[in-house]
Amino acid sequence: MLFNSVEYILFFTCVVVIYYIIPSNRFRKIFLLLASCYYYACWNVAFLSILLLVALTTFVSAILIERNAFNSKRKGILITSIIIVLTPLICFKYLNFVLRVVNDLIQASNASINVRFLDILQPVGISFFTFIAIGYVIDVYKKQLPAEKNLLDYFLFVGFFPQISAGPIARASQLLPQFKKTHRLQYENVSGGVKMMLWGFFMKLVVGDRAGIYVDTVFGNWEMHNGTSLIIATFLYTMQIYCDFAGYSLIAIGCARVLGFKLMDNFNRPYFATSVTEFWRRWHISLSTWFRDYLYIPLGGSRTGKWRTYRNLFITFLVSGLWHGAAYTFVIWGAYHGLLQILEKASKNLKIRTFSFLRISENGRTYKGINMLLTFALVSYGWMIFRAPDIHAVVGITTAYLDFGVPYIHPTTLLFFAIGFVILLIKDFRNEFYPNRYFLMDSRHKFVRILSYSALVSVIMVAGVLNGGQFIYFQF
Repeated sequence: MLFNSVEYILFFTCVVVIYYIIPSNRFRKIFLLLASCYYYACWNVAFLSILLLVALTTFVSAILIERNAFNSKRKGILITSIIIVLTPLICFKYLNFVLRVVNDLIQASNASINVRFLDILQPVGISFFTFIAIGYVIDVYKKQLPAEKNLLDYFLFVGFFPQISAGPIARASQLLPQFKKTHRLQYENVSGGVKMMLWGFFMKLVVGDRAGIYVDTVFGNWEMHNGTSLIIATFLYTMQIYCDFAGYSLIAIGCARVLGFKLMDNFNRPYFATSVTEFWRRWHISLSTWFRDYLYIPLGGSRTGKWRTYRNLFITFLVSGLWHGAAYTFVIWGAYHGLLQILEKASKNLKIRTFSFLRISENGRTYKGINMLLTFALVSYGWMIFRAPDIHAVVGITTAYLDFGVPYIHPTTLLFFAIGFVILLIKDFRNEFYPNRYFLMDSRHKFVRILSYSALVSVIMVAGVLNGGQFIYFQF
């Protein structure tokens, strides 16, 4: 049941109505848990057992860890629970990748053995709810929060339907306390949530899915296209993955807000970043901070000297690449971003001296504009690696970039994308540089607000891909 489907809109509307009709908070939570289970079961009812296993394992483990607070057993309990929770993720997501690596090594040795791959369907959102559960049990182990004793609240925390498919990756300290409160129907929550959802639908249906038509056509048959088309497709995919995932996140956050819950922000206009390091502070914030807190800092972070800091960065982004997908291209993409950040840190002084020599002030618009464009170009090339089907395609597309020619044009797709892109650019530019001026959708004048949202709905209905497919990050 996709967010961009009529079925989901009907489901969510029914959930909201029934949720606020129920007077008791306990029965509301029972209803929300049942609704969340139903939502997840719509993908595959059998995989619901994996979600429940992950939740139950970490719930029990956290209580045992707390009870053994001054006992050496607590570390063993933590490790055991993490192994149990990671096992389904490894089996469903990475087993075939391991078999592929083994097969490639065998083929490289000229052996005649063929490794058989398994036909495995991956549970939706398994990477997300696994990380939510692991983060919680580690926080309890570190004594940063008490173990949750209410099984209903904890199951809701792990399986809350707005975030179960693709995040944001919630933190227990932020979300769990919200399930203990009774949320009254408030105009601000409903209005604010619906506005977020509407803008999320615009990003997904008008910008993301329109870009996806061109991207799929060109990258799906990249050998037949010249460098100009491939450059356009790379730019469009850069916008597609942003609008697809940020759009999903806004819809998820908006749905939760209508019900009275606040999920953490997941994007902060990442393409206005002036460095790759800053990009990762703005992109998929819930995942970036998860890796920072549960991998990068435990490895030593930046407290262990220059070279170990570089090592920690590289390992963190290598693992991040693997988290996104079980393929060589994802590993290369993660390594690419790790190397970019290492190079940024290593060349910081050289960069300062170069701009000083060119008499470009670090506080000026020229300095910021150059860094913004350079970061965008580097990130965009990385998205090509992310999108490419294999290493051969990465090399081929990179080489073909220099083969300029007349680009492939799909007039309707590019026209509708351009309309959506301009609207998106104006809004993000205003939010980035003039957050307290030029209000339209948040204007204090009711007429301006109604006109703005009516125009947005019209654009969605006319230019949006209303029969669009799955969100990109659902596969992770």
